[in-house]
Amino acid sequence: MLELLRQLGCFILGIIGIGIVSAAPAWSEPIDFHRDVEPILRRHCWRCHSGTELEGELDLSLRSTAFGHGASAQPVVVPGDAAASLLIGRLRDESLGDIMPLDGDPLSDEDLKTLQHWIAEGAAWTETHGKHARHWAYVAPQRPALPRVDDTTWPIQSLDYYILERLESVGIRPTSPAPRERWLRRVSLALTGLPPSLAELDSFLADERPDACERVVDRLLNSPRYGEYWARHWLDLARYADSNGYQADQLRESWPYRDWVIRAINGNMPFDQFVVEQLAGDLLPNATVDQRIATGFHRTVTCNVEAGVPPEKNRIDQIFDRVNTTGTVFLGTTLECSQCHDHKYDPFSQREYYQLFAYFNNTPMEVALHSGVQFDFSGPHMDVPLSKRRKAKRQRLQTDLAQAKEQMDILRAARLAEFDAWRISIASAGTPQSPESKPPHESLASSDAQPAPLQPVMLAKLSDSLREIASAACPSPEQRAELEEFYLANHPDLQQPRENIRYLQQAIDDLTPAKTLVMVEMSTPRKTHVLSRGDYQQPAARVHPGTPSVLHSLNTNLPPDRLGFATWLVAPANPLLARVTVNRWWAEFFGRGIVTTIEDFGAQSEPPTHPELLDWLADEFVAEGWSLKSLHRLIMNSTAYRQSSQRTEAADAIDYD
Repeated sequence: MLELLRQLGCFILGIIGIGIVSAAPAWSEPIDFHRDVEPILRRHCWRCHSGTELEGELDLSLRSTAFGHGASAQPVVVPGDAAASLLIGRLRDESLGDIMPLDGDPLSDEDLKTLQHWIAEGAAWTETHGKHARHWAYVAPQRPALPRVDDTTWPIQSLDYYILERLESVGIRPTSPAPRERWLRRVSLALTGLPPSLAELDSFLADERPDACERVVDRLLNSPRYGEYWARHWLDLARYADSNGYQADQLRESWPYRDWVIRAINGNMPFDQFVVEQLAGDLLPNATVDQRIATGFHRTVTCNVEAGVPPEKNRIDQIFDRVNTTGTVFLGTTLECSQCHDHKYDPFSQREYYQLFAYFNNTPMEVALHSGVQFDFSGPHMDVPLSKRRKAKRQRLQTDLAQAKEQMDILRAARLAEFDAWRISIASAGTPQSPESKPPHESLASSDAQPAPLQPVMLAKLSDSLREIASAACPSPEQRAELEEFYLANHPDLQQPRENIRYLQQAIDDLTPAKTLVMVEMSTPRKTHVLSRGDYQQPAARVHPGTPSVLHSLNTNLPPDRLGFATWLVAPANPLLARVTVNRWWAEFFGRGIVTTIEDFGAQSEPPTHPELLDWLADEFVAEGWSLKSLHRLIMNSTAYRQSSQRTEAADAIDYD
């Protein structure tokens, strides 16, 4: 069902903007290198003509070399003259050699025409690689002006203007609104993962108020199911699991973090706060229990406790995971490429990678030696406080248990008063046997000892040694104590009180506070070194905590710990956090992001199909207090999201996908 919804979203995406799905050439406007040309070069050329190992001494990822000669005497790109450009010749003219690319399918006619048209227009190319590169994603978004549109009656939300402007530019008319019942199903699944009930459907279809749709969206956003459903998306990013991974795969207590995410989303916690508490909640002043639980985000890493795995290697691998996850989730960046060397495509050096590594390098070891070479998962954890209701119940049970034990002591004393008479009866009668004279078993015996008759006492396989003790004229204190313990343990008057005590103790144990995994900073920071080729056994130059130079600057007044890093990360000047976040949620609704490479905004990423829309959404997200619900409400109430999924011949003719 959810997959069907995703497919539906993908189709709507194709309708609402030609560029959302693909950047087909629209030559009524100038060719844009990053939107139209760079994706072609990336798909077909860069594997052999970029990076450190170049075929034909030609690098097509840099303007300076693409406009040169490579190993050929003929210029690769001649601005304004496609016929004189070797790039075009090698893509279509067999007389110049094998058609490029050698190890892939030839370019489509559409892609080839795009390259020819780009060169004919002058081959405009803003450098985004190399030492002086300034990739679009590393420039802070600016709120763009709303575009002009012909049909001013169509947009409901500001984002609709960007969609409509693109449609009108290529001559596509938006589809009609989806039927009300289909829209209700669509929005219910999108926000809660559940279809509407029949009662909800009937109520909505009968609601003729102009804001009926907005009321539905608000109801769904306020449903507890909203947080449960959207927490699943976040927990996937957080690599949440209830076990450690690897072959041993021990269980661990992670559910308090899961519940925290649900509460945070349902409570509409500002996203910047949501980020800070997960990365460094334990370091906040007077950190609350919830803020400490939130740091479970980075305690969800896998942990290898198999025999023979060096604890230090396991620790380093866990920090690699934390750095890489942080880069992917919050920066849309493939930082892991810098573990062993400078990033091949993006402006992140290996040294900068380990400066980020230093922020996470101050947590305790998370494995403990169990026996021999076997380790157990350990590390910092905390007790999860009980709710008021469970705490009150536990206190009542503890009171009941104390009273039951007090009553038990009274009963034990009363039965002990009868002990000597019972012992005499055993000494005189011997061990009771069954009529068939089989070995001793559970049976009843009455003592005829004086001065008072005794109640029947259950004898549970009285051993020979205890029988000898009972028959002894003067047993030692230790022997007497052993026999008394047997007597009390098997006295029928004490069985039910004992069971009651056992039940109460188990009920109290069931209400014992759970433990959960948290982050804790060491009092003395570890020294961090660049690891040659990412090998923990090859430390090189020492580094200190720091952030990538290509991004916004780091306030030197911030502490050099996870809290300082988290504060830097959520700064308004960060060009990536808001963009990456709104793009990810857009993709959840529509099936594809405005940047289709959701986890990679670097030079290898697909350029945004609607860059102005992306920047507007990012700016609006921050302006609305980083409110996830406000962002979702904005998209759900847009005309774009209300469109029918019905295909049209006109749209198919321009962009069939």
